[in-house]
Amino acid sequence: MKDSKLDRKQSKLLLLLFAGVLMGALDIAIIGPAIPAIITNLGITIQDASWIFNIYLISNLVGVPIFSKISDNYGRRDIYIICILLFALGSLIIVFSTSYQFLLVGRAIQGLGSGGIFPVASAIIGDTFPMERQGSALGMIGAVFGIAFIIGPIIGGILLLWSWHYIFLINIPIAIVIIFFAYKLVPTIKNKETKKFDFIGLVILSAILISLSFSLNSLHSENTLSNITQPYIIFPLILSLILIPIFIKIEKKSENPIVSIKLFKNQNLVVTYLLGFGAGIAESIAMFLPLFAEKQFNVSHSSASFMMIPMVIALALGAPTSGRLLDSKGPRFSIIIGIVVLIMGFTSFNLISQTIYGFYIAGTLVGFGLSFLLGAPLRYMVNTNTNSLNRGSGQGLVSISTNTGQILSIALLGSILNGSMFAFDNYKKAFTILLSITFVLLAISFKIPKREKETI
Repeated sequence: MKDSKLDRKQSKLLLLLFAGVLMGALDIAIIGPAIPAIITNLGITIQDASWIFNIYLISNLVGVPIFSKISDNYGRRDIYIICILLFALGSLIIVFSTSYQFLLVGRAIQGLGSGGIFPVASAIIGDTFPMERQGSALGMIGAVFGIAFIIGPIIGGILLLWSWHYIFLINIPIAIVIIFFAYKLVPTIKNKETKKFDFIGLVILSAILISLSFSLNSLHSENTLSNITQPYIIFPLILSLILIPIFIKIEKKSENPIVSIKLFKNQNLVVTYLLGFGAGIAESIAMFLPLFAEKQFNVSHSSASFMMIPMVIALALGAPTSGRLLDSKGPRFSIIIGIVVLIMGFTSFNLISQTIYGFYIAGTLVGFGLSFLLGAPLRYMVNTNTNSLNRGSGQGLVSISTNTGQILSIALLGSILNGSMFAFDNYKKAFTILLSITFVLLAISFKIPKREKETI
């Protein structure tokens, strides 16, 4: 009887975490349909509108290490609630925004809060769920992103019938419900050791992430090689490279580092972060596939977006599948299966994507393969190789590595694909590069033991 009660409580907790991550994921998927209305309403350019995405991604990247680390020190529940509150505050600012600048402030606050939602949720699962159930739980959380990209444009289209502000207003009641139940369901485990917070490390890491992401997001895909020499791109890039060794030196001396160097002494965790970086690179192709479909098959913008549905359905179904495999077979088997399917997908894009059915087959394979990397396995590997004192930080590094790979890949692939110009040969180059990277990921994945036992 006791076990069944525990199961019910875990189910409620999982539903709560699912709702929080879905809220953050929906806000990425839902904003796409609103961009034309925002451009018209605020009188901005398309280039201005790109920063509605970019400012969110940059502040999200900064929020990840902040909230991941302080959740290790001050408990998951309070930090999870703070992240939800920040996301709701950003949404509220956007609802009342009447200027482009005000909108960007709201998006930055949203991104900051969302940066902690997924890694802290993953750490909560590691703290509260038994090992034999963590794979399935993480798989359900990973499925959120596929679901968000299925229902996000639909919800966005409906709310746009009234106003683009309603897209953000809907977050407020959802956040209130999540906060109410978080107080009841999320455990309040705190680190009994009170150590001085690593503010210097936090400032330097934030400077690295902001400089690097700003530099890469500012690249223009039409002419990347000449554009990269521009002062507003090269100087932040150089600054980030200079600060990296300084950051490492400071973290080695800190008694409570924002990023523990011990995390990089564990081979399983290093492999996890490399796989996360590679998954981010592979995931970025989704940004360019609607343009491919539009030009190759001569369809409208909306039709091209609908042609992505098989990929996102595969992503939504693959995540819980990988979670169940984790519980029975372990992460090595699950990740290798995912990478092999991903290789099949990029090979299919190279060979048969010029036909509409080939495009659907390739997209489905890529979506299913990505779900095994972006879903449960990497989060599971962190939970099984860390303890409650650094589990949040470990989960944060997965998000940082994935986001960094995505940002870098979008800039480089954009250069290869040459902006709005369309040439199938350019796409073949991009698919070949991504195929090569997936083979590297496959080689790395064989470094994973069948079962992780070591924790740090």
